[in-house]
Amino acid sequence: MIKSTPAVNSFLNAACHMCSLLPAGRRTAFSAFLRLAGQPESFELQLPDFRFLVDTHDPRCCHAVLHGIQDPATIAILLAEITPGDLVVDIGANKGLLSLFLAHKAGLNGRVVAYEPDPRNFQDLEHNAAINRDRLNLLAVRKALSSRAGIVHFDQSAWDDGTSGRGRIVNRIESRKTVEVEAATFDDEMDRLGISSAAVVKIDIEGGEVEAVKGMRRSLAAKRLKVVILEFHDFQGNFQIPQEQAEGMLEQFQSTGYRGVFFDQNSFTEQEGRAGMRGEPLPLQDRTESARAYSWEARNALSKGRWLRPLQFLFRAAPPEADQSTNTPPSIG
Repeated sequence: MIKSTPAVNSFLNAACHMCSLLPAGRRTAFSAFLRLAGQPESFELQLPDFRFLVDTHDPRCCHAVLHGIQDPATIAILLAEITPGDLVVDIGANKGLLSLFLAHKAGLNGRVVAYEPDPRNFQDLEHNAAINRDRLNLLAVRKALSSRAGIVHFDQSAWDDGTSGRGRIVNRIESRKTVEVEAATFDDEMDRLGISSAAVVKIDIEGGEVEAVKGMRRSLAAKRLKVVILEFHDFQGNFQIPQEQAEGMLEQFQSTGYRGVFFDQNSFTEQEGRAGMRGEPLPLQDRTESARAYSWEARNALSKGRWLRPLQFLFRAAPPEADQSTNTPPSIG
């Protein structure tokens, strides 16, 4: 393996562009270019608005640079909620590709605080923040956010196949790939950083969202957060989240005056998602249901033994005069 150099960066940037134009076989062609470059562990890719360190061993990274970023509709919804100057919190930032998009939208007068506990991912996240310091305001924090502060066990076994995005907090040491990481609560971190409010909070932490939301009690009660968008991993699938915990999380938002909707990102076409990332409106109103309806759907699925795949939730702080008992989804277009 070799370290990336300016010459390697230039060569692989051109290779990425050429491979992205191929109708098929992009990964195979790119692998050939990587061999010609000496199989570097990583290289810096110049994108239109920022630079991004590509981990050449991570299939998700390579897919993003060759085929375009995954889940474009969810990203478009996030970007639509951000205006220049906003404070944004990215919980579960991975290597920082999404954080960079969010930071570009927030601008130099705004700020993105990106949390990532995985040591290997954090190294790349911190690197991406550093190489874009002159154009983006991105702070990388190596912590997990949960319901209490302390040291927690973090499972990295998903790295066995090179995939970086499926690490998660576990209750005990499950394998030699389990490491100890520092955890904090969202409320304590906002106090530590002197953040009075946030425009957008994004949460995608592979089954840890229930505990993370418990650590947001004070911020939710004070309506310090305008919008929270989270991916909820089902209680029937890989992470076995109990039904009562799922419903408790929804109730925590609703009881503090947040109104929510949920949607399946797969209900949007890739073309719609990419158009949304360019600023075009997404057809949201006919693709969402009220968060209260999710509790019914989850109970119904559980009774029939069905699996619920991860869904995206959007919670918005309702104005004081809003009727919190209504099931009508808020306008998020």
